[in-house]
Amino acid sequence: MAKLAFTELTIRNLKPGSYFDEKTPAFGIRVGKNRKTWIVVRGRERLRTRVGHYPALPLAEARKKALVLLGSPLDAHSLSTFADGRELFLRTHCAQHQRERTRKETERLLTKHFASLDRKKLSGITTGQITAILDGLLPTPSEAQHAFKVARTFFRWAEARGYCKNPCTMPAPSRDVARDRVLTDDELKRIYREAKGQFGQIVRLLILTGQRRGEIAALKWEYVDLDKGEISLPPEIVKNGRRHTFPIGPMVKKILQAMTASEGYLFPARRRQTPFAGFSAAKHGLDKVAGVVDWTLHDLRRTFATNLATLGVAPHVIERLLNHITGSLSPIALRYNKAKYDKEMQEALRTWETRLTAILAPSRIPRTSRRA
Repeated sequence: MAKLAFTELTIRNLKPGSYFDEKTPAFGIRVGKNRKTWIVVRGRERLRTRVGHYPALPLAEARKKALVLLGSPLDAHSLSTFADGRELFLRTHCAQHQRERTRKETERLLTKHFASLDRKKLSGITTGQITAILDGLLPTPSEAQHAFKVARTFFRWAEARGYCKNPCTMPAPSRDVARDRVLTDDELKRIYREAKGQFGQIVRLLILTGQRRGEIAALKWEYVDLDKGEISLPPEIVKNGRRHTFPIGPMVKKILQAMTASEGYLFPARRRQTPFAGFSAAKHGLDKVAGVVDWTLHDLRRTFATNLATLGVAPHVIERLLNHITGSLSPIALRYNKAKYDKEMQEALRTWETRLTAILAPSRIPRTSRRA
């Protein structure tokens, strides 16, 4: 069996026989009279697994699939602990099937909430142990839901590879009750005024733009165009995976112009080249000084949308600003209606900033008249 440096040109001109890649030794191709078949060779028994056929499956894609199948030099016997499995799961399944933002969230959930399982054998983890972990998250229903979904995906993957039986078979935790909290003008005023520092800038931008906290926290200067007066969020940081470009008003421009432009994130984490992530502690501090309770950062998005509707902004314009896929426009309308509504969005934001300026204005205390 010959070893070659696989390239598209090399593969195209191969004669019948079996060949293996110099870059990925266990990855090869079997060339017959009528077809070329990608293969990988795995395990001590040197079992061959078919990956696909060339040219329907190009070299680059075939190599990716082969690496996923090969996974790691660890076999089912040496891959014994939850920590080992988590590392391989992130490196193979998540790297191939998830966007970077989703992969990082998966890693966070598996590392933060299931660390007590790190040294336990995969085959020995029980349904009761996972249930106990999820029960501890019940005070935060949304986090419990996300942790459950990630754990379920991980153990299904592990079972499919023969590492263990899936112990994550319990019902999902109770869903979080949908929130309908809209902040009052007074609450919005107190939060905006007390929002200081890096976190404060994020909060103010959330109030002004109605975007998601993860999208604002992940802003880079390359997404911002102050001359055009717009921000363009790339698909990799947007929830629905679609580029989202929206206008910005004078108040947003003022916040951005006061910041020092540099490469990378507008709001970097401390000592790391990653987006700001200290939301919990920072919000706790803001709650204290603002005196506002029982609210979340996502409530600012709902408050933004509700105020725009009250101001008479059309529903489809609000949805464009929020980057919602569904809403007042039907799926068919969304497919054919490619209007960007730039002017309408600009006018909506000007109207909102005017309204917000009035909310933030100092309260006027009537003067007591003096008698002569």
